[in-house]
Amino acid sequence: RAQLRAHLTTFPNDDQAARLRLLDTLRKQLNMHRHFHDATWALPEAELAPFDPIIDALTPPDVLALHAWLFHDAYPMLPLPDASHTVTDAALLQLRTQAIIDIVQAKGTAGIQKLATSAQQPFLVGSTSAAANVDEEAMLAFLTSDQEPVQLCGMGYASERYRRDGMPWVDQTLTTHQDWNPTTRALLLLSIPSERPTWERAAQQGAEHEYWRRTRVFLGNNTTGEDIAYALTHLLAADQVAQAFEQASMAAPRAPTAILTQTLDRVLQALQAPQQSFGHLVSYYLVQLLAALDARHDIDEAQVARYEWAFLPLLRNQRPLRLHKYLATAPDLFAQMMASVYRPQNDDPPTEPTPEDVARAHQAYDLLSSWHTIPGTKPDGSIDQEALFAWVNTAQAACATLQDVCDSHIGRVLAHAPNGTDGIWPHESVRALIEHVNSRALEEGFRGGMFNKRGFFTKNPFDGGIQERALGVCRR
Repeated sequence: RAQLRAHLTTFPNDDQAARLRLLDTLRKQLNMHRHFHDATWALPEAELAPFDPIIDALTPPDVLALHAWLFHDAYPMLPLPDASHTVTDAALLQLRTQAIIDIVQAKGTAGIQKLATSAQQPFLVGSTSAAANVDEEAMLAFLTSDQEPVQLCGMGYASERYRRDGMPWVDQTLTTHQDWNPTTRALLLLSIPSERPTWERAAQQGAEHEYWRRTRVFLGNNTTGEDIAYALTHLLAADQVAQAFEQASMAAPRAPTAILTQTLDRVLQALQAPQQSFGHLVSYYLVQLLAALDARHDIDEAQVARYEWAFLPLLRNQRPLRLHKYLATAPDLFAQMMASVYRPQNDDPPTEPTPEDVARAHQAYDLLSSWHTIPGTKPDGSIDQEALFAWVNTAQAACATLQDVCDSHIGRVLAHAPNGTDGIWPHESVRALIEHVNSRALEEGFRGGMFNKRGFFTKNPFDGGIQERALGVCRR
């Protein structure tokens, strides 16, 4: 460490940028060791103190460079041992406020503007300027700048003034700046919480387009259904589909059904555009929306099933599908899925599928493979034999050119039948159907479904057939 100090004291003076980087790094390290002084890795004060003269030597005389480090991070490390968050926040605010005062005294508000363009947190520069009571008109003028960091600085100032003085200050500011264009008015409103009073002022000020194009909303637990619908409608109109999707999922239990379906429709359209990004939580958001629709009485089951079909690749194993229940009551839908996956047996010569045909075939196969609901299943889990027979007869008739694969898929579904009233598997209705149809393809599909539904399993090497014998008890 002595050699390091000796080297640092001779650091070249001709590269000011390198000296500032060294100063920032050295300051962070010293502050960290002093803040976490009781950590096992922390150096004692006797080892740290000799570095303080080097910090002083590296510190530039320019007031902007001197204080810029306070605005590079939201929470820069301070050398305050055993300090609580409250104490640290107060100390940080005091340091930043004094820094702004020093800059204004030395360079005026032009110095604040220059600091905003160089600092990594220009919004903090603005909010601290409000705490330091910097000239209001000069700070609000930053909102008219064409430089984004300067705009953010002005927004930080407006945000802090709103926190102190509330909406009356915002209204007074808008009234006294009639010459502002809609973009500048929107920037002022973007500085304050995105709530109904703010939204109404955006409309009154003719700044709705710019405001909703850039705003971030949070529809919390206290947001009414009317406000949720208002916000989502305007986000969708501003083409903020991803944000509308996220907020709709969080507010879904309180949102009107109409706006939820409108959001789903827009998401479905947007997913077709490769440049649209929804992040890695898209399946979660989708499940939340559909779960809310499940509990509604103003949307029919078929419409929810259509949404599930449209978003099926994102719902794999994410939730019980209404589409499965609907499929068990609609043999014509089953026939459509079969026709999407398989070629007719008399398709000669075969037609070349389009990319859309291939995608639909994959989706239909996923649906058929994940479907385990026996047609005719009652709410209590029993099976209506008459309804089961009717469904199978209609499906077979609709799949006349796909008879074998039709029977095979039906057999796979029947393998998920419950035990019968006599305790024997499968249910009596399924036994009767298998005997009635007398189809080798159905029986092979049934056998394959029976083995496959067991899924992945493990066993002790010396268990022998204990597990299998237990499974066979209800099949004797």
